[in-house]
Amino acid sequence: MNELPQKTESTEMPTVKAMQTTFETEIEIPNLYVNAAQVSVSPEEVVVRLGLMNPESPDRAQGILRLFMTPAFAKRLSMALDITITKYEAAFGQIRQAQDMLTPEARKSLGMDEQ
Repeated sequence: MNELPQKTESTEMPTVKAMQTTFETEIEIPNLYVNAAQVSVSPEEVVVRLGLMNPESPDRAQGILRLFMTPAFAKRLSMALDITITKYEAAFGQIRQAQDMLTPEARKSLGMDEQ
């Protein structure tokens, strides 16, 4: 069974060994930063659109990449991300979501605390 690492002072990230793949880098692979995603699905494929959110217009993002994958691969990717985030939070603490950082007044003005 996978055990979570103990919280340490080290900043080294644990790896997901059960699902690791060795990538050969015969071609140049671009490094991209993204902070926005949109996911759509059909019976045959999952499409993930990745982009950069404009801080001045958080409801809009500039698309920079589209990933197409089978639902089976999307599920494996989801599992790998879940394991990685769980290990990250065990090592470094819980990741705060944007809505968790809002003041009570901001949450109320956005209608987030209404029943």
